[in-house]
Amino acid sequence: MLELWEWVKLRDFVDSILHDTRPPIDVYDAMDFTVPGLVSEQSIANGGMPVEVPDFRRIELLSGEQGK
Repeated sequence: MLELWEWVKLRDFVDSILHDTRPPIDVYDAMDFTVPGLVSEQSIANGGMPVEVPDFRRIELLSGEQGK
């Protein structure tokens, strides 16, 4: 069973598709939430050594893929 906050986020996402609007949480927001945890796992596996956190917005700008 979905929790209320999950239902609200799902409904917002569906509304963004139906109305052709920007979703409240886009791919970059999702990456901002997810990547730090993944990178911390790499750091832990390497004895706590610092690991660079990629900036996916910057990667898109450098690759020229923005707006496609």
